[in-house]
Amino acid sequence: MTEGIGGWTDGSKSGIAKNVEPVEGFPAIAITRKGDQYDCYVAVDTANGQYLLATVNLTPSKASQVPERCEYAHQLAESAMRTLVGGG
Repeated sequence: MTEGIGGWTDGSKSGIAKNVEPVEGFPAIAITRKGDQYDCYVAVDTANGQYLLATVNLTPSKASQVPERCEYAHQLAESAMRTLVGGG
């Protein structure tokens, strides 16, 4: 079975999805869960039915030492995509 980021935006998966800046030109969304202040997932729509999922799970005692959770996940997604598309 293949699935694009639409599985996160159509309500079929649990999580709150919002559009974020594209990653290396590919559409992206940030996904959080209600009541969870330490995790964020950034899904990058890489191809029909496929996406890259960058996951950040912050340690509560260290959360203030890194970027905001979804910004951090976006940075991780950018780094991964640069490697995948050969730009890094």
